[in-house]
Amino acid sequence: MRIPGSRTMRRALNSITGAPQPVSPQATRHQQIKAAKARKAAARAAEINEFWELIAHGAGVDEAAAQFARKAVGGSNRLADRSFLLALASDDSSRPAGQIGMGIFLLGDDLSVAALEYFEAAGAERAIRHAAPEYFEALCRSDREAGIKGMEKYLEEHREQLSAEQRFDALKVLGRHRDLDALEREVATLPADFGDSLDDDGKQQLRVIRRMLAHRSAAPEAVPGAVSIGVMEYKMLDAKASSSNRGDYVQTLAAISHLLRFRDVDFVGDSPLAGYLTSLQDKVHEDRVITDTAAKVLPVAINRDFASGAVYPENTWFISNGWFMHRSFKGELDFPYPSTVNPLFVSFHIQNVDVLTPEVVANLKENGPIGCRDWTTVYRLRDHGVPCFFSGCVTTTVGQVLDPAAPSGENKVAWVEPKGDLPQYAHSTKVEFAQVRDDLIEMDLVDCIEDARQMLNEYASFDKVVTSRLHCYLPARSMGLDVDFRPRNQADVRFEGLLDLNKEDFQAIRGGLEAKLEAVYRAILAGQSRDEVYALWRELTAEDVAFAEKYATSDLAPVETSIDVPGVAEQLRGAARTWGPELAKNAVDIAFATDENLRNELPVVLDSVMANTKRPVRCHILTRGLDEGYGEMLSALFPEVQVVVYACDDVDYGSSLKLLSHTTVSTLDRILLPEILVDRERVVYLDIDILVTGDVATLFDLDLGDSVMAGKPSKMLGWSSMAKPVTRSSLALPADEAYRLRRTMHATASLGATTVNAGVLLLHLARMREEGFARFGLGVVEKCAMNDQDALNLYAGGRILPISDDWNHVPAQEFCGPKAPSLIHWAGPVKAWGEYFMPYKELFSAGRERVLASAATVSAKYPYDEA
Repeated sequence: MRIPGSRTMRRALNSITGAPQPVSPQATRHQQIKAAKARKAAARAAEINEFWELIAHGAGVDEAAAQFARKAVGGSNRLADRSFLLALASDDSSRPAGQIGMGIFLLGDDLSVAALEYFEAAGAERAIRHAAPEYFEALCRSDREAGIKGMEKYLEEHREQLSAEQRFDALKVLGRHRDLDALEREVATLPADFGDSLDDDGKQQLRVIRRMLAHRSAAPEAVPGAVSIGVMEYKMLDAKASSSNRGDYVQTLAAISHLLRFRDVDFVGDSPLAGYLTSLQDKVHEDRVITDTAAKVLPVAINRDFASGAVYPENTWFISNGWFMHRSFKGELDFPYPSTVNPLFVSFHIQNVDVLTPEVVANLKENGPIGCRDWTTVYRLRDHGVPCFFSGCVTTTVGQVLDPAAPSGENKVAWVEPKGDLPQYAHSTKVEFAQVRDDLIEMDLVDCIEDARQMLNEYASFDKVVTSRLHCYLPARSMGLDVDFRPRNQADVRFEGLLDLNKEDFQAIRGGLEAKLEAVYRAILAGQSRDEVYALWRELTAEDVAFAEKYATSDLAPVETSIDVPGVAEQLRGAARTWGPELAKNAVDIAFATDENLRNELPVVLDSVMANTKRPVRCHILTRGLDEGYGEMLSALFPEVQVVVYACDDVDYGSSLKLLSHTTVSTLDRILLPEILVDRERVVYLDIDILVTGDVATLFDLDLGDSVMAGKPSKMLGWSSMAKPVTRSSLALPADEAYRLRRTMHATASLGATTVNAGVLLLHLARMREEGFARFGLGVVEKCAMNDQDALNLYAGGRILPISDDWNHVPAQEFCGPKAPSLIHWAGPVKAWGEYFMPYKELFSAGRERVLASAATVSAKYPYDEA
């Protein structure tokens, strides 16, 4: 029944009759936001209540702060929790507790230098008493030897007084830094019932540690006349880092299939692995069998990411493939391989560019060329001068040891974790399969490989395979199956070169791998020396390396803006308004970019500049949403400053902007500075979430040499390399655009170079004009879904003069001592004028009071409100 009348009347009647009331999408969204805020507030209240409960039960403030911080690291109220700890650390009565808590919190953010400074400020003895694992972890990252020795001494002196959880955390520190001797000694001291007090995850972790340590004394003995060949496994000290993905063992099966082709190879060593490989030889398709080479082979299990956990015979050859360099407990890399292992790299993938340390790069160069599973890995290795080529994935070859496709013709679909709504399969007979199996972590290598083989053979009778898993898609194709590959994001760095392969492309990958691995195995089985085999490898891959060089530097997407930069800059200069006196030649030029959101904060920042800078100051302000009265107000407050205002409201950067969550479009305007300030050679650019306590002329006068800018090197891992922002931005694009963007950026920019926090910069305007920075920078913003900090770092390519932390101190990320630094930068969402506490907030408040008092004396409109 439809109720007539107005909307208000219908709602009133509905409320009486109990009929459901219509809710607008806007109202629903509002309710969701309100509910989310309520849940967050409730969680926050629970955390604070827990803190007080700990104190009420006698834990003490230090211990309560430590426990609070451990939960805050991965919590949902991080900003408020950090402010809480910072407030504790800033108060005389609770300072050590807050310092211990901040040490734990910052260590969780991988800011170990600042974490150690907080621990040591609280006192090492006090920090060890309440946060021993975190303290020694931070010390290890600064001085590994000192940290390990300190942890060993601590355990020796306190072992009997520690809880099971505390001893367990200590084990992880030793494992994280690969002190296996100390770890083994400590595990040997554990009581028989130690695991009883751990939860299920802890019990499994302890079993894994014991199992992995047992491998250290179970080295296979060399067999006279036998060639030692590694078989890849994926176990680690860290149970959570060990693989539970059956697709990894598909890779292992594919890699060993090339050895299994040699029918006259005798697998020796009297191990389950040798027996299993012997049984697999009969599984090789007859047209793939090689019968002209005989040899003895000793198969040796090698855990790719924990190879140091065992001993191997001299000259153990190892076809090394897959997603490399996982780390136990997020600690040290277990790479390079031991010197007894001779790796040949194919299907190599790097996900985290931070693993490409100088040591890793040197080893890859020594053992190259590196066959890469995807083109993005090619680009990343080329950034570091590593010879490499696109090999594709070794799983394209696994079909030679599997049942061939035999479709049923009954519209049977193997449903292997696909993503998205797929109505086209509504009438198919779907059978679900999972490629993740948690018990792989504790299964033997033979069982893991056989599990992968049986899983793939199950697909043989299906008419189609639908999957989001790369190591289902490629092996199923290798078997001859029809596959619908549905990854979550086709722009993923893992997929360039592997998506949408026609038969010819697929065969090119498979054939290239088969030919190379057959030739290299022939040389290995014939007993050729290490030098001879690597010389052969370089010869076999020479054409591919040359092709990679050509491919990686061709068909590049031009990164140049469609905006008329000269015209826009000329228009901004022509419309600029200037207030204040003419200044002497020694004036310091500074620049800000602001809008109506920060209209009342800029005067406080400028007040701090003028209170500490001895020379005249010329202030260039790029504005949005502010009228001419704003410049007049600033000039009235600071009559000794020459104020030049450029209204950027009409500058449009397009609709594909990618801004940080706490920034607005006004921050992009600074890209135009070299073209606007055509009569200036340099300028100090400052964000507005700062306060100055030093003389800005110190920055302005820096000798830039060959650098294009000066700034503070980035400390956050997410910004440590420009490869990360490039990757993040590319993932928001369609696959073909993402691929071209990554190729272009890796070919034209130094993505492994030093990056800076762009909130405080000295810009070499003359050089930036000469090199066309504005056109490039706006192109990055407009076409590459990146922000202004990305554009500045990409352009600089490491040509950056580092400035000290004192001139860009970020309280949220660094140790805050009793003395204020020369420049405080409240980077991130929590600002000095916001609701949460931040160190040095009182300095900003005092500055605001000074500006208010000054405004009263000169009748200036502050706080500024256009309305």
